[in-house]
Order: sequence, then C-alpha cells, then structure tokens
Amino acid sequence: MGGTVAITLASSTNQPAIGKSVDDLAAPENLLRLYRAMRGGIGDEPALWWLTGTVYAKVIGKTNVPLVQVHGLSWNRLTDGADGNLDQ
Repeated sequence: MGGTVAITLASSTNQPAIGKSVDDLAAPENLLRLYRAMRGGIGDEPALWWLTGTVYAKVIGKTNVPLVQVHGLSWNRLTDGADGNLDQ
C-alpha cells in the first residue's frame, strides 16, 4: 500500500506559511497548523484529497478479501472554534 501527500506550505490567503524547511514542519509549535493544513485546509481554503485503491474485507484469522476498487475525491474544511479547538 502506498500513497503520496502534497502539502501547501503557503496559500493565497493571508495566513503565514507553515515553514520553510522540513525541520520547521517537524517543530512542535507547527504540528497543529500542519495537521490543519493537511486535514482541513489553510484559512478559508478546503483541503482536497484524491484517493484510489482497493477496499478489503478482513475477518480475524482469515486472508483479506478485495471487495471493490475506489476512485474518489474528498474535501474538508476546519475552522478555529471559540473554545480553541478545531471545528469541522
């Protein structure tokens, strides 16, 4: 199983870039903003996810059984909640 993730480090919104290097991205103070950018976009922009692959059924102790092929697009937007949490 493999995949590729692309992260926008800066956007067309007034939000500052998350980091200029991989080390900046791994800094603890940037992790929540990085998660938000990947999962729910930056500012008002949604995060877009394109996915493709096989959905499997799994019964404990048995071999995985392929069910269907999936090709899809998903989007999500996270906003700052009044309590400091992220709202979906």
